[in-house]
Amino acid sequence: ARRAAAQLAAQLDEAKRELDRSARAAHLAAGRETQAREALSSLGERSAQRLSEASRLATAEATRRADDADERAARAARELSSLRERVHELQQSAEAARATASRRAEELEAARCDAEGRASELGAARAALRAAAL
Repeated sequence: ARRAAAQLAAQLDEAKRELDRSARAAHLAAGRETQAREALSSLGERSAQRLSEASRLATAEATRRADDADERAARAARELSSLRERVHELQQSAEAARATASRRAEELEAARCDAEGRASELGAARAALRAAAL
């Protein structure tokens, strides 16, 4: 019975040691799991920060480009308006020049007719003078 009790005591001691080893291993595993979760959480936070920063930078760049495009569009609209005004001014000048040219053509035609009339009168006067001289 002593021997059986000693064997049982030895088995009990071995079971306790095994239980202690298992408890230590479980404790270490729990510690590693906690560290892994903390590392994963930290990685997630860093990733979220990087994503947030990248998003902020992309938004700032998109805003800058949109502002640049708006400014170029406004400049182009002002230039187009200026060109339209200039075209309108040139059209008015061309119309005025056509009207002036038309008036001058009429004046020249009237002067030509007047000159032809005077030339005809002079020719008649010469003919009368020749007839009178004969």
